[in-house]
Order: sequence, then structure tokens, then C-alpha cells
Amino acid sequence: MFRREENRGALLTKLECVERCSTEWVLVLDSDNTAFRRYLDILGGIANPDSQAFYCASWAWPWFSFHEFEGCRMDFDTACKWTQSGALKRVYIFNDGNYLVNRQTYIEAVGSMGRIASDVADVMVVNYQWLSRGGYLEVLPEGSYFHRVDASSFWNRTADESKRRVMEVYSELETGQRMVSGMFGKA
Repeated sequence: MFRREENRGALLTKLECVERCSTEWVLVLDSDNTAFRRYLDILGGIANPDSQAFYCASWAWPWFSFHEFEGCRMDFDTACKWTQSGALKRVYIFNDGNYLVNRQTYIEAVGSMGRIASDVADVMVVNYQWLSRGGYLEVLPEGSYFHRVDASSFWNRTADESKRRVMEVYSELETGQRMVSGMFGKA
């Protein structure tokens, strides 16, 4: 258990927690979530896990179903295609940061984000940056965790700013623009 007095935001707190772990693989799970035993069994059963994958649940029960992408591997090009078709905007998996990650690749990816690590749409920016770097999201069949916060709580305190950033991420994906050096658009 680790407690920091200074509030540095959710993403930097996750990064620090992952840095303090001693295992090769880490389940990143927000404090308003609980992993079901079945999900832990599924994660534990991954044969030859790939350090370039963020392994995602197929359902943040009961509010956010990602079943449409169950069993899929989402790389940058797939994310662009799904954004253009509207699927990624309709299914909130791109805003989900509760996944199994390789400790070292997560630290390198999130640690390289610099000042945008405290972004209001932090998880979406991480996922966009992760895919831009050549990583992928893999949505595990039948994997779910309990998500305590209901869907109506989305963006309570920073609604306008969060929505603006989310639309920027989608715009970049629609035009096939990868994040470059922690910035949106071309270098």
C-alpha cells in the first residue's frame, strides 16, 4: 500500500504505483473498480504475453460493455478504421485504462508523456500515444471487472475541457495522425 500526500492526478499516480511494483506484469485498476476472479484467471492464463500489448477486459460491468471488440487486437490502423466507422466513439474502450501491462513498457510509454500526463482525457491520450508507438490493445474474451461509478458521472468536473480533448484524439485517429513526441499532430 502506498499513499502520497500530494495529488498529482490519476495517471501520474498509476505510473508511480507501477514503478513501485516488482513484478514483470501489473494489473492497472482504478480505485473505483474490482477485478472479478474470472477476469484474474483469464489474465493469469495468457500464454506468452506480449510486452507490446495492453490486455483489456471486454466489459466494465455493469456500465460499459466492450463486447463488440471482444477477441480483437487493436493497433493504430485498426483504431483509425474503427474511429472513422464510428465504432470507437460508440464503445468506450478507448477511455478504459484498467488493463494488464508489462511493467517496463508501461513505464517507458507513460513516463515519456511529460507534461501531457496530467491531461483531462489522460487514459484516452495514453491509449492514443501507446498505439502511436506501435503497441496494441487486446480485448480478452469473457473478461470483466466491476466498475462502481455509473455512466452518468462521466466528466463531472471538467466536462467541456474533457470533451474537447476527446474530440481532438478522435480527430487525430480519423485522419491517421500518430502522436509524435508527446504532442498531437505532425512533428
